Amino acid sequence: MQHSRKPWHDAAGVAGELRTSTNQALVKLSTAHDGIAGAQATSGGTEGLDSFAVLRTVLTSWEKRLEAVRDECESLGPALRRTASDLKSTDAGVKSELNFVRVGNELKGW
Repeated sequence: MQHSRKPWHDAAGVAGELRTSTNQALVKLSTAHDGIAGAQATSGGTEGLDSFAVLRTVLTSWEKRLEAVRDECESLGPALRRTASDLKSTDAGVKSELNFVRVGNELKGW
């Protein structure tokens, strides 16, 4: 069986792109909600508004989810590249072991 490194490297590239775009989304999300964390402390701000607490809960939840996706993609890229190398090494090892196969009393080489 032969393996090509390209699909593994392509997948690693996609994981890297997804990590970058997820990180950019986190920055945009944070920027879009600037002031929410401090708004509760200011007088005349959002004090007493139930929607503030809900919004903060949703924001925190999405931040955690996006951070998890980003971190997973960060570890996935190198793992995919390692897999490509590991499979190539395995293929080479199996091929060298099969270079000579005994059929009856006769050695057959490929």
